[in-house]
Amino acid sequence: MAALRESLPPGQERARELLDRALAQGGRTLAEIRRVIADLRPTALDDLGLIPALRAYAEERLTPAGVKLDFLVTGAVRRLHPPTETALFRILQEAVTNVARHAKARTARVQIDFTPTSLTGVVEDDGRGFEMPGRPRDPRAGVGLQGMQERADLIRARLQIASRLGGGTRVRVEVPLEVRDEG
Repeated sequence: MAALRESLPPGQERARELLDRALAQGGRTLAEIRRVIADLRPTALDDLGLIPALRAYAEERLTPAGVKLDFLVTGAVRRLHPPTETALFRILQEAVTNVARHAKARTARVQIDFTPTSLTGVVEDDGRGFEMPGRPRDPRAGVGLQGMQERADLIRARLQIASRLGGGTRVRVEVPLEVRDEG
């Protein structure tokens, strides 16, 4: 398109303007596609592991939304079996995304606790909360909550979501770890 723009003869200002707009839109679309691809499986998850990838994601999403982030890690940090690590990341990623998009929170806490037998991840905010459906698979739960539950089921994790209007939201996922979970 840029080459086409440059090849236009004089007097084609309207065509140049349209090509400029198309080029700008194409650039924005490409940037959004790259962001979506990185969100699906950030290279930091492969290269550095769950904690750095999740910390970077939370900072990227919450800071621009004006949410103060408290990120805590306890226990002996270790790499997990890749499918377990990916599922946990995606569950916690969705929780962080929901804080940034919907909670209107002032503060959020992300906490990861490693024990010898389990990993627990919590994302909690002081935002506006929402009325909880009967269960995560309830059709009123929305695609995000349903996806979190499906991912938790895949890795034998226990997912708890608690929220109330005006009282914030707390997402907690606990996955049992076995020797094969360590990578």
